[in-house]
This record gives sequence, structure tokens and C-alpha cells, in this order.
Amino acid sequence: MSIGARVKGIIDGKGLTPAAVAKAVEIDSSQFYRMLKGDSAWTQENLATVAGYLEVPTSYLLSFDIPVIGFVSAGEPFNYAAAEQPGDGWERVPMPPGVPDNLANKLYAVKVRGNSMEPAFKEGDIIYAKKHSRSQICNSQFVVFADQDGNAWVKKAYFSDNLVHLKSLNPAYPDIIKPGHEIYILDCVIFAKFS
Repeated sequence: MSIGARVKGIIDGKGLTPAAVAKAVEIDSSQFYRMLKGDSAWTQENLATVAGYLEVPTSYLLSFDIPVIGFVSAGEPFNYAAAEQPGDGWERVPMPPGVPDNLANKLYAVKVRGNSMEPAFKEGDIIYAKKHSRSQICNSQFVVFADQDGNAWVKKAYFSDNLVHLKSLNPAYPDIIKPGHEIYILDCVIFAKFS
């Protein structure tokens, strides 16, 4: 989706008109219409001013879409390497609201399969995680993790000594306890889009 299309969608959603927004942000209305149609380029200044007026992150207007790179299990192990996924995602989802622009290239998304994390996450939910964030994870945070065999899950993490305790919320599923060195990926969940 283009910047102009996103801006127009927000304008419509807020019950505003392009002319009213152009006037409020002090951009010539004919120029603003050309920008919305994609016939004229957006400057950084115009983009920041319009985003501020519409109360949306600049990153949303810039179409920072996040790659969905695979599935994570909320139940039985799921080998993410077996998923049909190009390295940078077979699908893209919008940047989560409220996330700083500078995180756009540090995020990826995965889809949930299973019910071990209900009620927090259910089948089909999309989870956004921050790459290489292992050192920033605190006890009781949701994480995406993968073991050395390529199985990937979403769980709640707790740390003790050199062990990582990965807790299921659904009592029908056992927790997973692994030495830290046996965990290939351990990334912090920062946002979820519920199906």
C-alpha cells in the first residue's frame, strides 16, 4: 500500500477531508491531492507533519511491513524449517501501532499453531518478535524460541541458573526446561495481532 493510500485511509477513517488536513498541516491542497494520488513525492517534513496531525507513527505511513517468516507452536513441536517460507517471509503484515520507527528492520512475525498458550494466544494469531533480543528478556515475558532441532514455540520464559523454563499457559501442556545453550533462538514478543 502506498503512503498516499494509507494517509487517505486514515483521513477517511477519522471522518476528515483531504482539504481539511492539507489546510491544518499547511500544505497546498492541490499539492496534497497529488501526494495522496502518488503523483507527487512526500518529503520527510510533510510526512512527519501529516503523521503528527493524524496521530499515527511515521513508520505506519511509510509502509514498514514486517515479514511473517513461519509458524510457532503453541502445543506440539512444529519444525519451522518445514514451513513453506522464503527467508524474508511469504507474507507481510503492517508495523504494529506505537512501535518506534527504528525497530522496523529488527522485527519479524510468526503465526501461532495450537492452543498451549490460551488464553493469551490462540491458533492463527500473529506474534511480532524482536530479532536478537535474548539479552533484553526478563522473567515472565512471552518469547519466540527455537531449539537446535528447528522446532519453534511461543512460551512464557523464566530463567534460573543456566536453565530456561518455558511455560505453557494451558495446563494440558507440559512446560519445557532447557539449558540456555540448547536454545537456538530466544526473541522477545513485543506485540500480537489477534485473529
